[in-house]
Amino acid sequence: MKKKGITVLTAFLVTALLSTGVVSATPNTDQSVQTPSVQTATVSTRTQKSDKLIAEAKRHLGKPYRYGSTGPSSFDCSGFTQYVFKQALGINLPRTASYQAKEGKSTGKSLSNLLRGDLMIFKEDGRVFHVAIYIGNGEMIHATTSKGVKIDKVTNTYWKPRFSEGRRIY
Repeated sequence: MKKKGITVLTAFLVTALLSTGVVSATPNTDQSVQTPSVQTATVSTRTQKSDKLIAEAKRHLGKPYRYGSTGPSSFDCSGFTQYVFKQALGINLPRTASYQAKEGKSTGKSLSNLLRGDLMIFKEDGRVFHVAIYIGNGEMIHATTSKGVKIDKVTNTYWKPRFSEGRRIY
């Protein structure tokens, strides 16, 4: 009787796993092909989102800075990040840098914690005054008062000491 109960339970579990797609009835005979893990899928999704976000941001290189502007022909810093996140990923960020600095999850003050697509928050005298998007390889894209939308090194002598934290939005 005990053996019959285990067989029924096993059959139930196999049926449940097959119906949800967790396992396949077709054996994998190609040992070089491995099923990606959930972690791999998450990384791919983040990479794809970051690529889309950065491509959208780079489309606006050279566009002029104008205080209070939210694009698409000109931007201020937070108008730029708000526009790019909305256009590329459908993510609604608040309008101002100080409110954007409260979104997502903090990555801390270390530049080495940043991932492509993270928001970079800058403060002076304890006050948020600027936001940018980290694009990888030690670079950020942002709307500057002097040159409009441009790419800068995060180690730039002006920006690095003012970097407050990163914010992971997605």
